[in-house]
Parts: sequence; structure tokens; C-alpha cells
Amino acid sequence: MYKINNIDLATFGITPIQASGQSLATTGVFDFPNRKGTTEHTWGTEIESFVLAADLEYEGRNVSFSGLMRAATRAALLTNLNSLVTLCKSGILNFETRVGTFAVYLTGEIQIAELSDTIINMEAKFRQPIVLFPIAAGAATGGTGYRLAGYNLKNDFGIVVNYASGKIDTPARIEIKTTDFYANPAYRQPKETVLNCTMLSSSLADLTNKMGRLHGLLSQPGLKVLTFPDETTQSVFIKGGFNVSGITEYACQFTLTLRA
Repeated sequence: MYKINNIDLATFGITPIQASGQSLATTGVFDFPNRKGTTEHTWGTEIESFVLAADLEYEGRNVSFSGLMRAATRAALLTNLNSLVTLCKSGILNFETRVGTFAVYLTGEIQIAELSDTIINMEAKFRQPIVLFPIAAGAATGGTGYRLAGYNLKNDFGIVVNYASGKIDTPARIEIKTTDFYANPAYRQPKETVLNCTMLSSSLADLTNKMGRLHGLLSQPGLKVLTFPDETTQSVFIKGGFNVSGITEYACQFTLTLRA
């Protein structure tokens, strides 16, 4: 199931093992990357959000793989390990996983924990330099509850909002660079609404599809209307990325921070 440049990692005596806190051998594959460059500008009395298509550039993301390598002899183990390292250092790699294939390169360490002369734990750290976003497919169902750009978070993406914060906070004032005393409290920073989310699914394939559709929606240009269960609204955009944790066959967790 796990391959690099179409070479099954079992060729090197590797069995995928669960990364810490989840049921996959990979981490980072569901993370939403950070924006590149300037995302907003302070005019003193207001802050302008940069959300046009030309403004939206994204960084890469870190991807790791955890495995258990076994061999009949110490010499065979070291031969397999050296072959794997040579492959991983060969440039851009097509890394095939249970949730998709990613173009990555080895950027960090291959960390080794020796369990015996013939068994090691390994973790390889890669970088995906370009993240491609799918188009958010299907029609928005609307309805009630949390919605974003008309998409119902629960019905369309399987997202349960465990709790929200920041909605009614009073944000900090906009600070002006001046040598004079500045005491005007009227002009405020944008709000940040934080949604602590669990995404539920019927299978790992369904979870992968839902997360891909959510990424596609978040990466579309323009402000998006966030509607709360009480039918109040905010016009928002995602300024930074988010990491996804606790990935199982049927669920994952993440925190979505939306700038209003």
C-alpha cells in the first residue's frame, strides 16, 4: 500500500506502523498549508484582507512515514536501509499512501530506533512543496447549523463543531506606528473565530474525500459567509493553515481559525 516511485516499501522489509496518536503510518497528509506572502494590510482605520485569486499562494507541508524494518541478518538489514536511503535521496519522489499519492522530497532526517540487530523503527520526514487543491464538488445543502459559503459543515463535510470561541470577543485595537502618544481605541483588529472540529466519516476513503472537498472550499478566492446556528453571520477567510490530528478510519480532529 505504501510505495516510493512505484517501489513497494515491503521490498525493503518495511511494515507500516501507526504514527503517534492515529491509525495511519503517515502524518501531514490532511494538513491545510499556510499562506505565502502578505495576507492583509493595515490602513490605520481598517485592515484590508487579500483574498483575490492572485493573492492566494500557499506553502508546502511536511509529511512523515513511520515503519518497522526487519531482515534475516544484520547485513541484510543494513543493505535494505542503505537502499532505502539512496532511493529517498534521489530527488522528487512519488509517495503513494493509503490516502493518495504525493510529490515529496526528503527534507528532514530518517530517524532510526534500533530494537535489535535485525529490527529497527524508522521515521522518514518529507516535504511536499506544492499542494494541489481539488474543487469543492457537489451542491451546498444549506439547512441549519454551522454553514460556510452555503455548505453545511455537518451534512456536507461530516464536521461536528465541538465548541467555538472568539465570536463575540472584542478584538485588540489597530496600533499606529507613531512617535506621538496614540490613544484612539475606535479602530479594531479583525475578529478571529475558532472552531474546534471533529470530522466523521463512514470509511477512510470517505474521510479523504471530505477533507479534500473542505480544502477545495477553503482555498477558493474571496470572503466566505460563516453562518452560526443562531443564524448570525460573519464574512471570513482562512489566514493560516491548520494541522489535522487523531486520524483514524472514521474520524479526525482539527482547529479551524477564520478571520472576520
